[in-house]
Amino acid sequence: SLVTMFALTRQQIPGLARRHLPPVITRIYCTNPNQPPKQPFTDIETKFWLYRVLPAKAAPYLSLARVDRPVGVELTLWPSVWGLCLAAGFQGNVLPPLSLVSLFAAGAFLMRGAGCTVNDMWDKKIDAQVERTQQRPLASGQLTTKQAIAFLGLQLSAALGILLTMNTPTIALGFAVVPLVVVYPLMKRFINVPQLFLGVTFNWGAMMGWSAVMGTYNWSVMTPLMISAISWTVFYDTIYAHQDKLDDVKVGIRSSALYFGDSTKKVLSVLAGVTCVSLTWAAYQANQPTLALVLCGSSSLVHMLWQLRVVDLNNPGSCLSIFKSNVWFGRGIVVI
Repeated sequence: SLVTMFALTRQQIPGLARRHLPPVITRIYCTNPNQPPKQPFTDIETKFWLYRVLPAKAAPYLSLARVDRPVGVELTLWPSVWGLCLAAGFQGNVLPPLSLVSLFAAGAFLMRGAGCTVNDMWDKKIDAQVERTQQRPLASGQLTTKQAIAFLGLQLSAALGILLTMNTPTIALGFAVVPLVVVYPLMKRFINVPQLFLGVTFNWGAMMGWSAVMGTYNWSVMTPLMISAISWTVFYDTIYAHQDKLDDVKVGIRSSALYFGDSTKKVLSVLAGVTCVSLTWAAYQANQPTLALVLCGSSSLVHMLWQLRVVDLNNPGSCLSIFKSNVWFGRGIVVI
């Protein structure tokens, strides 16, 4: 009887309750008291080693710049290195100057951190409503907006110091990207595929990499290189955006994950093709060897199609894991 079922312990009731009780009662009485409460889904690396080494007051700033999540730095850096490598190959060299690679690595670290800081300043109210982002420093109140602005100024000043060591065409490109960094977080409020704007902003270094070596602009190389990098970014960031699609609907912001919907994998298949063809064409225009062209196009396409095959777009953990795998895409192109 129903009375008998309520007399059972919580360890005994779940199987019977799911068959006989209304759903609302099942949710109340079928909770196992021995299981810990479900932790909110977040991509913050709470066990990051620097959190243990540096003073506790530094942790919110490290988190604000996403220092605990270096995947983003690599995804920002690799297109720049592609530009450096193509320019070096065009000049007949095997590798670009390591000094330039080091400067671009430091710049990618700083500008990615600055971009994340700006993003969180614009989005702190939205972040507070999204499960994955609720624990970010501004959304959770660990830092104030004034503290974030001061930190942003520090990051941009350091990045400016690096930029001023480069040639004039590269300095001009560096100044041109700053407004994009400031406004790109707003695009999710106005356009259906804000990842396009993100792609332009965070792959700007691809053009800077070429000009840093060559001292000039070559649009026959830089244009397809940018197209490939932008389409790659839309590809991996759409997968990333599927983590938040339910929350995005709730708070009323736009993303490619929502816009593409059930057609996401079909659209991403097209973007994979655009990425690989454009990247191969950029390499061809930069006079790269035929073997490099073949390997560049085929290996990049295989990796992107593998991602589409294995990712579960309704599983946040799967989306995050596949998103992170794109660092191997970037590394592989550099090696080739």
